[in-house]
Amino acid sequence: MVSSKKLNVTQNEFLNSFKFHYRTYQALSDDEKYVYDRRLILFYAVECGLKCWIMKNNALKDYYELKEYAERKGIGDFSHNIKEMLKDRNMSEKYILKNLKTLGGQRVEPKHLNQFWRYGVHADDREAENKNEKVLNDIAMDLLKRL
Repeated sequence: MVSSKKLNVTQNEFLNSFKFHYRTYQALSDDEKYVYDRRLILFYAVECGLKCWIMKNNALKDYYELKEYAERKGIGDFSHNIKEMLKDRNMSEKYILKNLKTLGGQRVEPKHLNQFWRYGVHADDREAENKNEKVLNDIAMDLLKRL
């Protein structure tokens, strides 16, 4: 029987994942054919880095403790919600991720950018998409100094 629980990742594993994914993002060519791969990896790097930072600053040892912390704050689960993680670290004013819209008119919130890039969906405003990538990269560079 397969468990529906999420994998209980440790703080150190989140840190290692952040560093590995960010190095991969940096190593991938910025050639247009890799744009979605790069952005998806960057998204996951930032997600892992922010979770590690929250855990570090709240003496949380693993994902289950992080989830309990989020529930106590009324968030439920940070999941992929980078905006909530930034808010928790008092960084939501410094790093602003914008909603995007698909060519078909569907609104995409920042917490769903991983899906947007995983499926190679095209934005109606390419510049807004590029700005979100820059913001994520800025967050990752900030995290490198903090972790």
